[in-house]
Amino acid sequence: GSAEPGEAHLALSFLNRFALLKAQAKEYVRQSQARLIIQSLAERLAVKVGKAQIAASIPRLLEALRAADVKTGYAAGNLLNLLLAMQIDASGLDFSGLNLRQAFLRGMTLPNVNLRGADLTHTVFTDCFSLINSVAINSAQTLFAAGTGAGEIRIWNYANRQPVAIILGRQRTVWTVAFSPDGRLLASSDDQTVQLWEIDPNGDFVSQSNYRTLAGHTSDV
Repeated sequence: GSAEPGEAHLALSFLNRFALLKAQAKEYVRQSQARLIIQSLAERLAVKVGKAQIAASIPRLLEALRAADVKTGYAAGNLLNLLLAMQIDASGLDFSGLNLRQAFLRGMTLPNVNLRGADLTHTVFTDCFSLINSVAINSAQTLFAAGTGAGEIRIWNYANRQPVAIILGRQRTVWTVAFSPDGRLLASSDDQTVQLWEIDPNGDFVSQSNYRTLAGHTSDV
């Protein structure tokens, strides 16, 4: 049967406290964690709850995390690592706005999975996305950003090349991105407007809502 709300809350609370897998650890450490912790727990869950029941419960658990508005923790990343270990189809799942930390996604295909606004700190994945039209590096060389043909702005940590944020603007295509001299604003353009996004130059914060829109142009910017 399905887990009671109280049991689901306890499970999320546990999963939120610790990263079951350190995605950026040395390869032998990560493989050991994957085998001894992730795979072991995945096998126990498959026997006790069943893969079909777990798959059916994931959207509700993700909504519960979003509703709780938890700003820190590892629950979403742990859930995704467990799903992948159990070979449960993750396509179409909505992780937007969640802390998707320590997920190991290298070589994984995640069709139609929504990662918009997700905290991707220490997440490892294979970058496969649409055409890159523009790249910018901030003056402190702590962040670099790319504007894509899918209307996304992707931001990475410059030092370790790990993703920091994915911002979806109003643009159909982001042709140009540029950091302000102090690194606190990122500008993007396409649809007769310039969009400004608030950025922490240390890479700890990226505003997920539009900071300011400059309009008035009658042709593409």
